[in-house]
Amino acid sequence: MFTETFKTRTRDEWFEILSKSDICAGRMVTLDEVPNDPQVQARNMIVEVEGEGGRKFKQVGISAKFSDTPGSIKTLAPQLGQHTDEILGELGYSKDELDRWRESGAIK
Repeated sequence: MFTETFKTRTRDEWFEILSKSDICAGRMVTLDEVPNDPQVQARNMIVEVEGEGGRKFKQVGISAKFSDTPGSIKTLAPQLGQHTDEILGELGYSKDELDRWRESGAIK
């Protein structure tokens, strides 16, 4: 019954209706909507960090906000595949296996 009822309006229409009632409700945003979400922006949850050569990267900010001991970002988030060889090597996979998987597109 709920599924059919909720299909009758859009997410934003339901949020508008429910937010006027004494109901705890929020929008489920898509990944591409996250950077523009008012709460994400208000809490400074996406920050720009400078990497080597002055290149700028966006990454997740510090989630816990403490006035007396504010957190700080000390390193960049790892790039896709940056630690693949190290981690899979520690798990016992050989360089030949990693090369084969990389060639097939299974890993970066």
